[in-house]
Amino acid sequence: SPTPHVSSPPTSAPVAGGNGAWTMAAATKVADCESGGWGRGAGGNFVGDMGITRANWDSLGGTSDTSPEAQIVVAEKIQSYPPDQNGCQPGGW
Repeated sequence: SPTPHVSSPPTSAPVAGGNGAWTMAAATKVADCESGGWGRGAGGNFVGDMGITRANWDSLGGTSDTSPEAQIVVAEKIQSYPPDQNGCQPGGW
């Protein structure tokens, strides 16, 4: 399988789509919690930085583009609003 794109730090612009409040700021909190931030990757059975399983990524249209924006598009298909990270790490919810 192709080597996934290593994501770079995101811009602060919101990402369109979905029914919820997925913004770059909200997604960054998820990435901080799941992998320690953008560009670090959760590894293992996960794609990108937001803790999305490989199975969900593949079944919901994820590609080799693992940019923050692409991760948000897939995350919105899993859940229309950002999850409460419950203070998982400093910077998380």
